[in-house]
Amino acid sequence: MSTPIRRLTSLVRSFSSSATMSQYTNRYIGPANTLEHRVFFEQDGVPVSPFHDIPLFADQNAGILNMVVEVPRWTNAKMEISKEEPLNPIKQDIKKGRLRYVRNCFPHHGYIWNYGAFPQVRQIRVSPKRESPA
Repeated sequence: MSTPIRRLTSLVRSFSSSATMSQYTNRYIGPANTLEHRVFFEQDGVPVSPFHDIPLFADQNAGILNMVVEVPRWTNAKMEISKEEPLNPIKQDIKKGRLRYVRNCFPHHGYIWNYGAFPQVRQIRVSPKRESPA
């Protein structure tokens, strides 16, 4: 496991309650920074989709949301949840056949925050309002 992933894992554990995070684990397939690299999610050893199976709320009464971190803080690989692949693993984004990386924000390396998505939030397409004849 790479140093940024270890750092992220320890940060997540320190900022989350063990009751909400202990049920989800990651399975890494392929070496990082390759076209084959994938990060799958598991709950109690069973593969799950970050879009469909992880609930939005970690604790609804306290207003605590779950978040799927696609690009951990201080990393450069532009990772995204795959919408096309089964179980929606996280994979590195590709543009013109090449792996994508984010630029550094001097003096920092990579993203200066965790970048990701809330699970089970779907894009709602709203049609433009029609002009009423006057």
